[in-house]
Amino acid sequence: MYRNCSHFFKYVLAIALLVILLFSTNSFELMGNPRVSLQGPPDQVLSFSVEGARPLAEAIEILVKKYGWQITYEDARYVHESDLVDKTDPNYLKNNPGTTRRALRPRPGRIDFTYPVTTKNPAGIPDNPGKVIQRLLDAHAAAGNPGIFGLKRDFGIFHVLPIQTKNSAGQMVKVSSILDTRISFPEEERTGYQTLRVICETISKSTGTEVTVGTIPLNFFIRYRSTEGATNEPARNVLVRFLSGTGARFYWLLFYGAGWQGYALNIQAAPDPPKPPQGKMDPTGRRY
Repeated sequence: MYRNCSHFFKYVLAIALLVILLFSTNSFELMGNPRVSLQGPPDQVLSFSVEGARPLAEAIEILVKKYGWQITYEDARYVHESDLVDKTDPNYLKNNPGTTRRALRPRPGRIDFTYPVTTKNPAGIPDNPGKVIQRLLDAHAAAGNPGIFGLKRDFGIFHVLPIQTKNSAGQMVKVSSILDTRISFPEEERTGYQTLRVICETISKSTGTEVTVGTIPLNFFIRYRSTEGATNEPARNVLVRFLSGTGARFYWLLFYGAGWQGYALNIQAAPDPPKPPQGKMDPTGRRY
């Protein structure tokens, strides 16, 4: 009897685990979360696929979270209909006849990225981050996703910037980053949130394009205080200096809203780079 019970409970446990596994996998895929796989030593391969309205931004977040790299991202200013999809609620249009406001989103795209990782780092971090990021930008362009992006590095931080996009006539044209805008504002003590607002408002006044503070670690920036100012400096440099001065590691995602023709500055905490695994390694690359 006890033996039969034991077999029965083992059977139930096995079925339960299988159901949990299937449910977890399906939920993961339905949510559209990017999948990451890393095949390890001796031949490491970084491989993932992302799909959505901003596949390049999602791919960058994968690299940030996996390796602790600080990489910022800025949307291209999408204006051509082939780069956009209209998600405006029909009820809104019905209740607001003649309105020109639209809920426009970047056209969804996909990136399939595979990259052999060359590293001497015991934690498995690639030796040349810039090369990995550039290969990602090339994969984005090769997939035919909206916008062409370039890479810039300042003060140890990588910046992914728009360099080409379609104009209203559908022609590819060169574009510049709105964070290249030179800004000035008086030096005084402020909370971190106030400083971010000043930076965004100053860019807005200088360019005529609205830039707002988006999603940020609000509690941190309300409590943090510092004395900041700027004199005819690129907004990007001012932003990097301010964030570096907090003592924390941050990166930003600057998203463009085509419907309201403005930007939202979203700031996220960047994790520390991974530490080397503990233990000894056998000839197959496994640790024990």
